[in-house]
Amino acid sequence: MAELFTINPLFAGKTEGLQFFEHICLLGKPDKKYFDRFNLTSDIKTYFCNLEENKKYDLRKILNVSGIYSAQDVDFANDLIEKCMLWDWDSRITAEEAILHPFFYGLQ
Repeated sequence: MAELFTINPLFAGKTEGLQFFEHICLLGKPDKKYFDRFNLTSDIKTYFCNLEENKKYDLRKILNVSGIYSAQDVDFANDLIEKCMLWDWDSRITAEEAILHPFFYGLQ
């Protein structure tokens, strides 16, 4: 969805590792509980948990670079995209919830 706004790939990393770090740059570093959900060796888990803290990036900065969308439309899009991209898949918005999101009904 973000790529439709920007006409550019959101995560352009060429390897799994680069993709992961691009996710961290955009979403912020996941907390330790996230890594506990995977069958990772202690070395790998320690590596990821010791990564520098990274704040979540404000997608609104890239969603409307051309300035053609209203601030409200960009806010709705940003909110929906953020809810779709949460690290914790149990906390992500469901398809049923997404289709009822104001993005689809509040656009001008």
